Amino acid sequence: MGAGTVVLLPPQHGVDAEVTLLAARLRAAGHRALVVDTAPGTGQVARQRQALRALAALPDGFLLVGLGVGGQVAQSVALERAVAGLVGDVVDPAELGLPAPPEHVPVQPLPPAGRERRTAAVLAFCAAHAV
Repeated sequence: MGAGTVVLLPPQHGVDAEVTLLAARLRAAGHRALVVDTAPGTGQVARQRQALRALAALPDGFLLVGLGVGGQVAQSVALERAVAGLVGDVVDPAELGLPAPPEHVPVQPLPPAGRERRTAAVLAFCAAHAV
């Protein structure tokens, strides 16, 4: 489809080299990449609230990329906001006590290992689903 706004939600330990590199690669591909660094060490509910507050002014239709625990935060955010898609370290929503995302929202799990494989999967997903 093209380029769009991509929100990255980092893992539990916060922004690291993988997140920084991924944001740079997304920008190089023409996307507007925003990193929402929720406070490392806080609980799941607190991270979700922080993310929702940080994204409050952002128009709907953005893509979510959740890395590590950020994947679970992204799944929660996708239930509260009208997103174009979600790619990341997602788990079965039932394990989180959440409903499944709306059927029209594409969701793609990331490969479990390999930075380049994970980066390539995010770039391909964002290129295909950006609005």
